[in-house]
Amino acid sequence: MAIVDSTPPETPAELQEGADDTRAFAGALLDETLAIAESTLAYLMAEMPELREDEQTQRYTLGTLISVFELGLTMVAFDVDVELTRAPATAIAHARHLARIGADTDDLMRYYRLSHAHFWQLAMSAPQLQAFDSDRHARVIQRLASFSHRFLDVMSTQVTAEHLAEQRRHQPGPRSSRDELLAVIAAGGDVGPAAAQSLGVAPDQPVICVLQAGTPTASSPDDVAACLTALSRDAAPLLLVTDAPERQLIGWVRGRARETARTLAHRVTEHAATTGIRVALGDVGHGVGALRTSYEQAVRAQRIAQLAGPFAGDVTSYPDIALVDLLTRDVPAARTFARAELGELASPDERDALLRHTLLTLFAVQFSHASAAAALAIHRNTLRQRLERAAERRGAEITARTAELHAALLLAELVPDAVLTDA
Repeated sequence: MAIVDSTPPETPAELQEGADDTRAFAGALLDETLAIAESTLAYLMAEMPELREDEQTQRYTLGTLISVFELGLTMVAFDVDVELTRAPATAIAHARHLARIGADTDDLMRYYRLSHAHFWQLAMSAPQLQAFDSDRHARVIQRLASFSHRFLDVMSTQVTAEHLAEQRRHQPGPRSSRDELLAVIAAGGDVGPAAAQSLGVAPDQPVICVLQAGTPTASSPDDVAACLTALSRDAAPLLLVTDAPERQLIGWVRGRARETARTLAHRVTEHAATTGIRVALGDVGHGVGALRTSYEQAVRAQRIAQLAGPFAGDVTSYPDIALVDLLTRDVPAARTFARAELGELASPDERDALLRHTLLTLFAVQFSHASAAAALAIHRNTLRQRLERAAERRGAEITARTAELHAALLLAELVPDAVLTDA
């Protein structure tokens, strides 16, 4: 049963009152930034025993807490758009310091998750908040929560990128145990049950492998690393830069344990497309065992992207090209097959490309002429004329050998340079 929000919309007066109250509350907390930061540091030290013995990291952490709390509260108090968030220099220095002492990205994110949780404990018990009546109290919490979660997302993305960059600059030597496990998986080896704990991948956690697609200059490893980092909300990505000359970056994005495979795949695809990073994706699986499978599929998607060349999109996802991958294991045979099935339609001519697109649309709508005409935004008579012309160019009716025709059309659509004739 769908959950319906029965809360009536806020009136203009309530909207203004909620905004004013939130700014005032943030301003009150801003006056207590140092106390909040010191309390949070004490909380972190209680939760993270390794921090108790490291005075230098404590100093970096306190400086970061002061500057981050001050920045966030100032932005709320003066109604600054959260999208303008830029990590303070102290936060960048903290991330770089953790990278230099060997802390991984999960450790860095733990600082931010725990700090965020403790801040909310302090904020919810603040007397300034308790002074509001129930309605005003709820409006302030709603607005502050909306801002703080987005602020944390933007902030953690920026500091994680700095942390990863510092790791690559200062740790070029022997791989960590995590990197060694990832290298074994990428090379086709098996890892034991302990790998799940070491890699932080729960049995029900969805994972998807992401590789850079096309030539190394099309998307640098740093670009793909930044893409993976931005995608990672609840857990850092698993990153491995191989020893290959092109420094091929391998990364697995770990979704939330309760996140569906479809949601994770959509999130990865949407983000990669909007950032213009050319990537090849495996399918989504669950648990450590899926890392290898998704990697193999991403490699296959990468191969198709390379075959497609300039015709490849920003994102090449294995589920979308699985059939073409199978058909192109033997490229010369695939070329012969496609030309035999398409006849004169196997041409780079724009008119033949239009006819092939029309046929693919017809296949997509289960041969419904009305649906195909609507999808193409053309009259049904125009569709009929195109189909007649396609049959003439093919040298056979479009209802003949439909499975083979569909396969040949997919080859021509996704890897045209590999299968189309020159004429």
